[in-house]
Amino acid sequence: MAEDTVDNEVVFQDYFEQIKADHRFQRRNYWSSEIKRLTGEGKANEIPDLIVKVEEEATYDPLTGFFNQIGLLKRLDTEEFPALARNKEGYSLFFIDLDGLKKINDTEGHHKGDEVIRKLSLSLRQSIRPKDLISRWTRGDEFVVFLPNCELSEGNKIMDRLRTLIPAGVSASMGIASGSSREDFMDTVIDADRKMQQEKTSKKINNGR
Repeated sequence: MAEDTVDNEVVFQDYFEQIKADHRFQRRNYWSSEIKRLTGEGKANEIPDLIVKVEEEATYDPLTGFFNQIGLLKRLDTEEFPALARNKEGYSLFFIDLDGLKKINDTEGHHKGDEVIRKLSLSLRQSIRPKDLISRWTRGDEFVVFLPNCELSEGNKIMDRLRTLIPAGVSASMGIASGSSREDFMDTVIDADRKMQQEKTSKKINNGR
């Protein structure tokens, strides 16, 4: 059991560090060019505003205002998991994937796809608790909702509430899982993703596709 815990922690750390490394290269180039431009133009006093802007771009998704993946992982690593460990509390999370977004983008245009994403985002905001965290995850149509100090039964109620708030014309598949610590986070994401995929497959079968 101890071995599994160590392995899971390594997976989480490796994943988090790789995400940070991927962003670090891009952000360093951006910083270098912008600082050179501002100092060359005698606008060094604008650098603090630039820092805030860059931090926001590195943390939040511009379309929804939710955390992006790197933003959520950083928040979990620095605030949420230490608090849960201190209080000896667990968490739940659900993984959401919009159904048919690629088809909408291909046939009606990306502006229509963005509209669908915004509609789901509004439903998400209305369904969760104030302390819950939302991230637009690895692709444009995937979301992870992190529910601190939340039993699976309560998480299911929140997810059911979300289902009732999703407007007509928007369809999403969901899966929920629970975890107990920082070390099992990636396993929990994978479990919730697997359950979401099962729901998506079931919909296709029921629709004869």
